[in-house]
Amino acid sequence: MAYNNYGFEEEPKKKPPIGPIIATIVTAISAIIVAYVTYVLPNKISVQSTQTAEARQTFIVSPIAGIETPTFSPTTPRTQAKTGRLEGILTDREGNPISDMSVSISNGPATKTDIEGKFILNNVTEGDQIIVVKPPSGEGQFTLNFPVVADQINNVNIVYDTTTSRLGLLSIVAPIDGGDLEISQDNVDNNGTPIIVHRATIYGRCDGLGQIFVNGFDVWVLVSSWRDGKYWVQFPAATVDPHNNTWRANIVLGDAQHPPVNGEMWTIIAVATAPDSGFDRIDATPKLSLLPPHVTSNVITVIAQIK
Repeated sequence: MAYNNYGFEEEPKKKPPIGPIIATIVTAISAIIVAYVTYVLPNKISVQSTQTAEARQTFIVSPIAGIETPTFSPTTPRTQAKTGRLEGILTDREGNPISDMSVSISNGPATKTDIEGKFILNNVTEGDQIIVVKPPSGEGQFTLNFPVVADQINNVNIVYDTTTSRLGLLSIVAPIDGGDLEISQDNVDNNGTPIIVHRATIYGRCDGLGQIFVNGFDVWVLVSSWRDGKYWVQFPAATVDPHNNTWRANIVLGDAQHPPVNGEMWTIIAVATAPDSGFDRIDATPKLSLLPPHVTSNVITVIAQIK
């Protein structure tokens, strides 16, 4: 029997248990986590654990008599970034498709244009991204900034000037493809006769076009009702903000004899041209291929919603 310094009998010291203990899962998961006690100090337990990627949850070590129960919180994995899809067509300044060109996102997915100049990039991280275009020779690369919106298709048609090796893009950003087009009704006096004019506003981007059209450019919006299929050029040309690389167009849909109706489908496209293209003399055309040389935006289809 052992005695302490004060003459009292001293209880024999018990060795703490060493061995496996099972973790109690707080959040339901499919994996089993096993912790092993490596050493024991008063009121402390040091553990090692094995866990799968699915098991990164807080769990509690089963208590041992006389020893405090700690809470173990492994590092929580980072939230996966939201992504969107980027697709479009690569053409030259005259609107001819360019095939076999590498199109990629800096530090992201990559692809090549097909025979029609089309490209698709999936899982592009949302936010401002850098589009990189390379010719088949691989010599040199050309970049553009483009904002990607998550959980939707981001349309961007890119123009490549083979003479200056410059890139530009023209795109419609609002309304979105497949969305609603809000149309207002304005009462207008037409030579003494009141008529109702149906108007809407279209917004877009024109990054890099100022470097391709060194003498300036115009952006024209064409609209087409699914009833007749003809493209009507809107006058005047869109208002371009060269500092922010954006444009805005006020358009008119239909006329007094054929006004738009709720739920009707309309096709909208924007084109960029040199100032002397002659677009201001175009009335209606059944095919875009009949237009003068131009840079084409993404084509969107919208549903008329009259306010």
